[in-house]
Amino acid sequence: MEENNNTSVETIETTETQETENKTFTQADFDREISKMYDKFEKRFSKRAEEAQKLASMNAEEKAKYEFEQRVKELEGKEKEWTLKENKYEASKILGEKGLPIAFADFIVAEDAETMMSNIKLFDDEFKKAVAKEVQARIGSNTPKASTIDLEVGMTKEKFAQLNDNEKIAFLKSNPDFLK
Repeated sequence: MEENNNTSVETIETTETQETENKTFTQADFDREISKMYDKFEKRFSKRAEEAQKLASMNAEEKAKYEFEQRVKELEGKEKEWTLKENKYEASKILGEKGLPIAFADFIVAEDAETMMSNIKLFDDEFKKAVAKEVQARIGSNTPKASTIDLEVGMTKEKFAQLNDNEKIAFLKSNPDFLK
């Protein structure tokens, strides 16, 4: 029986600790959160209300002019968005043709073609310089080292025997009569 009492006490203690971990709100906390939500709502819909009030105070001709201006602004925004998408597609195509990573198209895109082409040219030059520099750093030198053995002057059969296979082949190609 004593074991049952211990387990029930442990269960009650863990339940109490779980309840204290939950955050409780006071009325002030609750009011603060509600007022934050109300402010967001008010900001969002106050612009719509102002526009509706503005339209209500206008006559028919002013309304038509205002709505026309709003549509023009909207169309200009969509046209700009369309142009940027089209330029991004063109930039991706040009980058692909030049063998550059297409993922960089977002960094190159501009609103007009001339700016975009100058961005592509600048990126192409800088990218190739960076690649060449990294390749150079990994390789360590520009040109391969020449053979240290002078193959033409004073070649004897003993020296020929000390050459590696590639050096022997190179020497025999340039001096086919050596072994005769």
